[in-house]
Amino acid sequence: MPILTLSQQAVVKITGFEGFIIGRCEYLTGCTQYGLTTKCKDSQAQSTPWFDEGLLTVTGVSVESVAGPENFNAEVGQHRSPGLF
Repeated sequence: MPILTLSQQAVVKITGFEGFIIGRCEYLTGCTQYGLTTKCKDSQAQSTPWFDEGLLTVTGVSVESVAGPENFNAEVGQHRSPGLF
């Protein structure tokens, strides 16, 4: 299975939950999980649920394509637009 990358949009195969990948965690046991976050509603902080790698499918959209390359540096994962996060 190819490694998912930060900033990609993904959907959970079982539940249909959609979000952007904002974190990756590898365990000594070999399990790899990814944290997904959704768009903020009313500027409220959202929790970040974590899912096993096998449960995720990439939808092909990334934060860079939504925010624009001038506002996002995908290599470092640093967002440059002060009003969005």
